[in-house]
Amino acid sequence: MSKIIRRKSDNQVFYCIGNSETAVLSSTNFHFTLNNGARKLRADDINSNTHELLTGITPPTTFSGSGIFSYTDSGWSINTDVLEEINRCRNQAEMS
Repeated sequence: MSKIIRRKSDNQVFYCIGNSETAVLSSTNFHFTLNNGARKLRADDINSNTHELLTGITPPTTFSGSGIFSYTDSGWSINTDVLEEINRCRNQAEMS
C-alpha cells in the first residue's frame, strides 16, 4: 500500500510513496522522508490548500510523478495528453 499526493483540482498524482514512509502535508508545503530518514524531500508548491494526502492506496505497477497519473475512487487512469507531450520531448531530445 502507498500514500499519494493528489492535486484537488484535477486528481493528478505527483508523489506515490510507501505507507511506512513519513509524509507531512501542511498549509505551506509537503515534505517526506524515505529510506529510514536517509533521503528528505520538500515541495513548496504543494500544500493542503491545493493537494491532499491519501493513504492505503494500491499503487500502479509503474509510477511516474510527471502528472501522467490521476487517481479517483474508481482507480488509476493515465493522462494521455501529458504522456504524449513527454514522449514528444524525449523524441526531440534523442534527435538532437
